[in-house]
Amino acid sequence: MDADLKSTGTGEELLTNLTGSVKFSSDNLLISSFGLDLINGGKKEDFVLDKTRLLTALADSDCGMHQVKVQALFDNKQLRYSASAALSTSDLNLNGQASLPNLNNQGKAFFVSIPKDSITVTDISGTLTDPVFNIKALQRGIMRPGLFVKTLSKEEEEAYKKKQDAIETEQQRDRNKILNAVQVLKDQIAILEQDTQKQQDNEDKTLEQSK
Repeated sequence: MDADLKSTGTGEELLTNLTGSVKFSSDNLLISSFGLDLINGGKKEDFVLDKTRLLTALADSDCGMHQVKVQALFDNKQLRYSASAALSTSDLNLNGQASLPNLNNQGKAFFVSIPKDSITVTDISGTLTDPVFNIKALQRGIMRPGLFVKTLSKEEEEAYKKKQDAIETEQQRDRNKILNAVQVLKDQIAILEQDTQKQQDNEDKTLEQSK
C-alpha cells in the first residue's frame, strides 16, 4: 500500500480537507465469504439490495482476486475511487466518487465474464457506510452460480446488523486512528516550523549584532 495524504484543521475538518492519494495493488487476494463472482452469474434478473442483503448473498462463496488495483484520490472535498481485478470467472472494474464529510456516494461496477458472454452493471448509491446496490443483469451466457437472495427473519436480520455494526465500529476506530495520526503529524510539522523560524531569527539576530 502507498499512501500520501495531507490535511488541515481538527476533528471532522481533517476528513473534509483531506488531499492526496492511497494506492493498493496485489497479485493475488482471497476474501472469505465475499463471492463477488456470484453477481455476474445466475439467471438474468435484477436486484436492488442494501448492504446487509448483498453481503448475506455473497457470504455463500469465497472470492479469489488476481491483478488487484485500488486507488483513492482525495481533493476539493471529494473522494474519487477506482478498482479493478480479475475474479475467478469475471473481470471487475469499479469507479465512483463520494463527497466529504457526509460520504454521499455514487459508483458503478462492471462485471464481464472471461468468455464475455455475461455482463452485469451495478449502480451504487446512498453513502459509503450505508450503500444501496442496483444490480442489472444485461446479458447471460453459460449458466454459472449466482446470487441467492433470501428473505431474512427478523432475528437473522438483527443478528447480522449487529455483526455489521461491530465491524463498522472497528472501522470507525481505525478511521479515528488515521485522523489522530494526521493531527499528530500536523502538530509536529507546526512545531518544526516554529523551531526553524526561531533558529532563523536567532541567526539573523546574531548576524545583526556582529555588524
